[in-house]
Amino acid sequence: MEAIQLELFEIPENEKMMGEIRSLEKSVDNVRRGLFARHDELAKKYMELRDEVERLTESLHIMRQEMKVYRTFGAAGVTIGVAGLSLLRSTVSPVSAFMTDSQASSTGLSGPSQRALM
Repeated sequence: MEAIQLELFEIPENEKMMGEIRSLEKSVDNVRRGLFARHDELAKKYMELRDEVERLTESLHIMRQEMKVYRTFGAAGVTIGVAGLSLLRSTVSPVSAFMTDSQASSTGLSGPSQRALM
């Protein structure tokens, strides 16, 4: 059994159109809000990815510089070895800095040296 509802009063054509317009406006507004939300998400992801690419580029640049230094000084650094390091150490700090007075070496304690007080 089928029932058909009849309208008691006929709705004017312009009111039908206004209802459809309101419905379309509501639909367009929802689509607009959704697009802005997706746009914001994409903008955040873009910023994160851009920062990551910048960090990777900077790391790559640093690695290239290190490789250049290694190629330039790598082989020479291996041949210098321990003798080169001791030579470097002696040129950086004077020998007197490594010397201890007799009291400090006998007791194992170091007090202020006479040279430091002068």
